[in-house]
Amino acid sequence: MIIPFIGGSSAGRSIAVSSERTINFYPESTTGGKSDAVLIGTPGLVKFAEVTTNLGACRGMYAAGGDRFFVVVGNQFCEISKGAAVTVIGTLQTIIGMCSIAENVNLTTNTTQIMICDGTAGYIYDLATGNFAAITSAGYAAGTHVVYKDGFFIQTKTGTNTFVYSALYDGTTWDALDYYAAEGGADDVVALGKINNELWVFGSKSTEIWASTGDSNNPFARVSNAYIDVGIAAPYTISTASGTIFWIGGSAQGNRVVYAATGYQPQRISTHSIEYLLSKISDISDAVGYCYQQEGHNFYVISSQRGNLTLCYDTTTGVWHERGYYNSFSGINDRHRAICSVYWDNKIMLGDYANGKIYYYSMDAYTDDSNPIKRVRQTGHSHNDSKRLFYHSIEIDIERGVGLVSGQGSDPQVMLQYSDDGGYVWSSEHWVSAGVIGNRFARAKFSRMGSSRDRVWRISVTDPVKWIIIGARADITIGDN
Repeated sequence: MIIPFIGGSSAGRSIAVSSERTINFYPESTTGGKSDAVLIGTPGLVKFAEVTTNLGACRGMYAAGGDRFFVVVGNQFCEISKGAAVTVIGTLQTIIGMCSIAENVNLTTNTTQIMICDGTAGYIYDLATGNFAAITSAGYAAGTHVVYKDGFFIQTKTGTNTFVYSALYDGTTWDALDYYAAEGGADDVVALGKINNELWVFGSKSTEIWASTGDSNNPFARVSNAYIDVGIAAPYTISTASGTIFWIGGSAQGNRVVYAATGYQPQRISTHSIEYLLSKISDISDAVGYCYQQEGHNFYVISSQRGNLTLCYDTTTGVWHERGYYNSFSGINDRHRAICSVYWDNKIMLGDYANGKIYYYSMDAYTDDSNPIKRVRQTGHSHNDSKRLFYHSIEIDIERGVGLVSGQGSDPQVMLQYSDDGGYVWSSEHWVSAGVIGNRFARAKFSRMGSSRDRVWRISVTDPVKWIIIGARADITIGDN
């Protein structure tokens, strides 16, 4: 009998109903393969560079001009070379909290400015002159989010229902009268996003879309019939990929629903299970989000400090899974280390939420910067009309013979447990080998697995090798009711 083994995370309010969890694996559909879908191990973290001049965490990153790479770590704005050399450019007034970064390019004068805002001040870095300084223009007011659009830096203005914009191609100059009010709703403007060269102005309960007018005296106007009765509950969860904008939404009716929009109509992409996990977090506003693409999958990643969890949505399959960083002291996965991402130098660069380490994702890396990756797959319920099922054996079909030459992983192990009460109490651990290097005939087979009327299976692996799960099958005798 085939055991349904491939899937995402859907465990919600009652694991007696739905118990599936997928941690550090993601499902991928196959065509003409051994099975219709497989589970593939998520990429590992490879350390690229480290900002060691202070003890701060990564607060933001940006790839400028396609060739230069910048990060904010603690209170320092730095450039990192392709050779991983770190150069400190300037100092911010704050040391914690996410930063927003945008780039303004003037092709006529061949000048480029990078703007950073941290909620307290704004900063401009001129790539041509190397000058870095806080914005001192009399008309500038602090905000948390900045985007670039058609020659202007556009920024939120903290505690108001307005957004402000700079002089044309000049982020050092701001006029206090250069602002617009988002008046469709009564909420303040708390975040900005941009997709398809349109400005998305987010309040806590509503969203407006604005476009350029081409009029230098009145450069922006709200798009008619583009008012959305959904705002944002976690301002730093805005991210875009392939013409789609993602965020954790909020409205007058409630919040903690994950949305995606390719037009002006938000579509709910979170499941009830995901919404249940988000509902358990005391304050969702600290959550952050980023997108990246790898091997044809577009991923939207949400990470919450207070919830100590990381959730990932695969737009290619429409399936959620979880990610985590293995805590050897507790034996469980904490939230994943990556908190922000950009694509640069053919790498998916990532910043650490706790220190100055800069990583990149690699599908050929099987640790997180030498820390083991604990991968878990917990299935749904195996049952047959309440009949007792006698499990003579179960075999996990995996890619075999991928062990390393020496050390941990030279004989990679699969650990299996099962639960007969719906996923509350688990059996003792059962271990088998996945096959030493080159042994393509190894079988991850477990014998004499007892009987049950309702069983949930769970496997865990931590060895630093390639893990691909193809499916599972069991030798079963069906008993009476």
